[in-house]
Parts: sequence; structure tokens; C-alpha cells
Amino acid sequence: MYTQTIVYKTVESSSILADLYWEESAKPLPILIYLHGGALMMGSRKLINQDQLLKYLAAGYMVIALDFRLIPETKLPDIIEDVKDAFQWIRKNASQYAPVNLNKIAVIGHSGGAYLALLSGYLITPRPCAIVSFYGYGDVFWKCIPEADKNKQLLPFLSKEETIKSIGTPNISENFDLGTRLPFYLHCRATGEWPIALLGIDPKLHPEKFVRYCPIKNIDAQYPPTFLLHGDRDTVVPYTQSQQMANELQKAKITSRFQLVPNADHAFDMNGLKDNTIEKYFSDVIEFLDQYCK
Repeated sequence: MYTQTIVYKTVESSSILADLYWEESAKPLPILIYLHGGALMMGSRKLINQDQLLKYLAAGYMVIALDFRLIPETKLPDIIEDVKDAFQWIRKNASQYAPVNLNKIAVIGHSGGAYLALLSGYLITPRPCAIVSFYGYGDVFWKCIPEADKNKQLLPFLSKEETIKSIGTPNISENFDLGTRLPFYLHCRATGEWPIALLGIDPKLHPEKFVRYCPIKNIDAQYPPTFLLHGDRDTVVPYTQSQQMANELQKAKITSRFQLVPNADHAFDMNGLKDNTIEKYFSDVIEFLDQYCK
């Protein structure tokens, strides 16, 4: 396996990084962009699971794991610009590292990264050849619902002033230690203020400003083939988010697949592929990607 860490853009004094992974190949490799989870508040490109990475490489893909700026310091439109700029960097530079097929770029995301992946289906030009969403969401309005009872079990309820101490670094784009920003995340979930952190606007006052950022409301005839996977016991993102997205894709006659994973919570795949059932789902993902990216 070959690896290379690159800077795909610089914002002020902050370098935003990506990790490239590939195997030697005589044929052009399709590209799989990985977008990490963490509610767009936490996480890093380093969250990519090694078992999954090796499976993608063995299937003949170059994998590019991205960092992107995080909320609330950066708002969603600028995060989308990061993803767009990553696509541009890839199209200009990826061929310096390995033979690649720039007409075959797919996006895979987990949780918040899956939300970004679904956004890429209509906000990125040219569009991805396929999208894979693990426990993602196509609508942001459900996150307006306060969940104080659930989240007070994880941390004592903290005031906004206390939680704000866990954030504030300008243009942060990598936070591998999820716990450092967890208080702010839980505060947003408990109060229903995640959409405000996302755009800096209250969706209850200006719901129209959020429509552009709800994939479920922006499916058109050119939306890419999409595979959605979600655990039926997800306690973080309701599986109905993927189910509803799948229904809308079907109504629009977009090639899609929805896999409800039995007895599975959020991030059901992050312990690797030792479970034969989870490994089978990843084989299905590879089969789906191969159909539209090769």
C-alpha cells in the first residue's frame, strides 16, 4: 500500500489535509473520497477504518480521506467549499501519484460525513459517479428537536458558556480526540441548536434558508446512484432519515439501495469487519461501487 498526505488547500494559516491511499496498478484507478463522521463538529480523516480501507484498496480504488473545516467556527457553506476544492485538487493532481480515472470519483461518508456525501450529489460539478451513505441524514430539521433527556445521561448538563470553552480555534479542520469537543456537541443536541451551529441561523425563524442544504429536498434527475445503510437501533441518527431519503430517491427514479442493518446502533461498522454480517454489507458496497465506477 502506498500513502501520501497532502495539503489540498490553505485557509489563512490553516492547512487542510487529505490522505491518499492506493495500490500499484497498471490500469487507471477509480477514486473513492472518504468523509469522516463527527456531526461536522469533530473527527478527522484518520477515522477511516483500516479493515474497510484495505477492502477498498483490494477492490482497485484509490482512497482519499479528507479533512474539512468544522462547525461552529466554520459554517456549512465554507465546508462545502472545502469539499469542492478537494475535488478540484484531485482532478488536477491525483494523477501525479498513480494512474487514475478522473471520470469515476465516488463519495462515501459516515454520519455527518454521509450528510456531506449526500450534499455532493447536487452541489458538486461534475457530480460523483456514486454515493454511499452510512447512517447519514438527508434533512437537517430533525436536529431542531431537543434531546435533553437522552444526552444528560452522557454528560452533566452544561451551560452554553461552559460548552463554548471546548471550541473556538479558528478554521479547525482536524479533531481526532472527539472528547475535547463533545460537550458542545451534546449541548447542541440537548437544546436542538445543531442547525444554528451549522449555518448561524435559527431554522425556526428562517426555514427557507435551510432548504438548499437538505438533500432530500434537492433530488433531481441527475442525482447519482446512492446506497444508504443504517442500523435499525441507531440512537444518534434515526434510521428513518435514510429510509425517507431512499423513498424520495425511488420517487425520482434514481438508482438507489437502502439496507436496514438489524440490531445495529450508530457507527455499527467502526470496529472493523470481524463480524461476518458487517463484512457482507461491505461486500455489497463494493459490488454497488463497481457497478457505477468501473
